[in-house]
Amino acid sequence: MRIVSASPPPAPFEVLGGKVVFYANIEQKQQTDTMSGREITLWEYDSYTLPVKGVPNLTAQIDADYYGWMQRAVDHEYTTEAGKVRALRDQLLNDCDVRYCNPELWEGMDESQRKEWREYKQSLRDIPERDGFPFEVVFPTMPNF
Repeated sequence: MRIVSASPPPAPFEVLGGKVVFYANIEQKQQTDTMSGREITLWEYDSYTLPVKGVPNLTAQIDADYYGWMQRAVDHEYTTEAGKVRALRDQLLNDCDVRYCNPELWEGMDESQRKEWREYKQSLRDIPERDGFPFEVVFPTMPNF
């Protein structure tokens, strides 16, 4: 997740209870505050959270293999977000089949309407293959019913 903050991250990673938060791609930027007109410093960085169980010497383990742990956090975030997007996509596909494209309604549609629904459903199925998945997803617009 991309973060914009008035302060930099406290360290390359933090152990916070049952999770480790990693910070990467840290950038310091100057920006004019729209309220005061003054220049302010903002920090932009990626934040990745990895759930962990109580592990003895966790900080030392992460220090010893920082990039391995960071990759696990990146992979976890990707998998979590991909699951959320797929669940929404699957719900939209199910709604199509049950509410809009059921046999009774399908028979009442002309060929151009059917084509719109087929293209919409295919576009939903293609979401995981698009660039930016799962963090930058644009869902297709449902055809007018």
